[in-house]
This record gives sequence, C-alpha cells and structure tokens, in this order.
Amino acid sequence: MIQIITNNIKKYEEFSKSEFLISKIDEFQSFDNYDITIIDISDENLWYYKGNNNNSINQYMDLRSIREAILKSKKSNVLVVFPQNIQYHYYYHYVGNVQKYTEVKKIKDMQKDFIEIINSNLINMNFISLNFGKSYTKEKSYKLTADFSFCNVENNDVILKAENGNDAVVIKNGKTVLTTLKLSTEQETIFLLRKSFQDCFENKSLAPEWIKEVQFYTDEKCKEEILELDKKIKELNGQKDILENILNENAEYKSILYETGEILAKQINKMFSEIFEYDISQFKDTFEEDCLIKLDDVTFVIETKGLNNEISGHNISDACNHLIIYEDKLEEENKTENAKCLFIVAYERKKNIQERVKIKERVEKIAKANNTLIVDTRIFLNIFEDFLNKKITKDEIKKIFKNDIGVLEYNKK
Repeated sequence: MIQIITNNIKKYEEFSKSEFLISKIDEFQSFDNYDITIIDISDENLWYYKGNNNNSINQYMDLRSIREAILKSKKSNVLVVFPQNIQYHYYYHYVGNVQKYTEVKKIKDMQKDFIEIINSNLINMNFISLNFGKSYTKEKSYKLTADFSFCNVENNDVILKAENGNDAVVIKNGKTVLTTLKLSTEQETIFLLRKSFQDCFENKSLAPEWIKEVQFYTDEKCKEEILELDKKIKELNGQKDILENILNENAEYKSILYETGEILAKQINKMFSEIFEYDISQFKDTFEEDCLIKLDDVTFVIETKGLNNEISGHNISDACNHLIIYEDKLEEENKTENAKCLFIVAYERKKNIQERVKIKERVEKIAKANNTLIVDTRIFLNIFEDFLNKKITKDEIKKIFKNDIGVLEYNKK
C-alpha cells in the first residue's frame, strides 16, 4: 500500500482507497507501514510564510517531522514531489485594519532560497539545484509536464529525463527519489512509482481505466458507504475549520500579552474598534499617538507599548507627552475636549504572565499626576473577554477608562 502525505487532501479524493492512504502533512502514519510514501509538497497553500523574508514557511515544523520519519524509516521507499512554478507568499502584517500577505514571488525567482528551505527542513540535497524551463516527458500513453529540472546530478542517479533528452526530472537522492513532474491522476502517479521503485510492483500489470466500471461482490455497497463517510468527513472538516479559525482569532487577541511595536498597536486598535464600534481606518498619527478615539464626552489618546522590562517613569512621560501635544493643539484651535491618556502596555512581555511584577507605586504616582491610566494588557484582555461574553457593556468600559487614573485594577466577571 502507498501513503501520500499532502497539504491538499481534496487533490486525491478520486484515488483508490484500497491502494492509497491519504495523510495530512501534520498527521501522517509511520513510513514503515507502507511500501512507498509520497511526500507531496507541490500545493501552493504550503508555501506561505508570515515573516518579512522568503527563507522559510509557516509549516516548517511539519517538514522537519517528515525529515525525522525519513531518517528513521528502515524500509519505506520515499518519493518527494516538488512544486511547479507556483507563487510563494510572505510578509503577513497589518495593512489598514486587515492582516494579509503583501509579498509574492514565483519559485523560479527564489530558487536558491527554495532549495535552502528544503535543505533546512526536509532533505539534504547536497549540491543539487533547480533549473527553470518548461519541459514534458512522454512515455507510452503518458505525457507529464514539469516547470523545473534538476542540475548537478550524477548520471547514475538520473531515473527519468524529459523528452529533450537533457533535463533530469526524476532523480535519486540518498534514501529518497525526487521529481519535478506534475502528477495529476492516479494513473500518472502509479506510472511514476513503477518507474522509480520497480521492485515494489512484482511485474504486475497496470490496472486499466475500464476495470473501475466492473462491479464485483460488495463493491457497490462499499462505494455507497464510502460516499456517505466522505460527506460526513467533509462536514466535520468544515466544522473543524470554523473552530480553527476561531482559535486563530483568539490567538491574535492573546498576542497583546507579548507583542510590541506596530503589531501590538494594530491589535489593540482593532479591539477598541470592536468595543466602541469606532471606525479607526481613517486614523492618522498626527500627534504621534498610536490611536485617538473621540466619543461623545471623552477623547482617549492611546499609547501602546511592548516592554521587555518593568514600566519606568520615562515610559509614562513619553505616553503623557502625546496627551500634552494634543491638548496644546486644542488650545491653539480654541477647542475644549475632555482628553484622557490611556497607556496600554505589555511589560515584561517575554515572561510568563504569572511571573510579572506589580507596577511600582512611583510609576503609578507619575501617571496620576498626568491624568493617565496605565492598562496592563492582561487587564485589557480580561475586559475584552467579558465584553465578548456580554458581561460588561461598552458604556461601562468607557466609564472605567474615563474615570480611573493611575493603574487600572479590574476583576474578571
């Protein structure tokens, strides 16, 4: 039997379930349970990275788990299916109020980085590199295409070349076989496996397409039950996706406990906009504050900060300066507002939240003297959770932020 490890289960829905087991990239079976394991890294959804460079992928730990499985396997034959010239997406950050990937490259434009990702996380390709150039390989009734071929390969390690007789598209690499061919169907996959691992097939004839139409014994009943199970699996996967999306959103909220800089500011602003139903998309950092929220009877000048250490008096002074600048501007324009500084801070952000020290009294006095409320992000997260659970209203939250100064104390409801 053959195991296929993939990031795209749907691609293999039509494959024979008696011949293939399809495993998710993070939930695969032991390689030695199978004669052959195919590692399909061709799906574009695998090639995403939240960092601001193109030297890794989000699921790099899944690839490393596969690498360990390859190294520990005693008997399984392994085929790695490389991607075509797909898009690689990276640099996930806020653009306005929305987080998204803003940078895209084609694999051909980052070949060295692509190989480095493979070398660092999946297999050691030694001196093997890729060469971009579309080709096709025709053998018997099969015509398979490839966007890349392998370079710097010993002749003895070449299993299959393209029709042009030059481009190596299937090669041996230590314990694994690598291919740049695009595999779309079960028949194409079996053809390539026969070519790569001849000893596994004992000269069996390749099953013709028409054999699938021949019904025998419990075939029809089994197929019907499989269809029903597939429907249930699809429904359950949909429910799972919803729950995973909720968990991801919760993780974004919880990130205020350790984030810093623009990412922290954007997340805090998003949460404020949800509480006060306030459109912050038009906010411009005129006075260097991180956010400005004007309500009917109070204006919150908001400064956010992620600190590795405790809060210092200097941090409070910096936050207060934004309030002073704003009030000076109001005075110049002969305007009057009840302005208040909120200093939302994740201090000692690298420590467990249970290990963080209490804010010093001296710091609290400075805040009180400057009409500033220090809001620990742990406290802000508790308030926001109570808001989501409808245990506190936006008016009650406004009242807390408006009336309190110094260090905010809040008991979760």
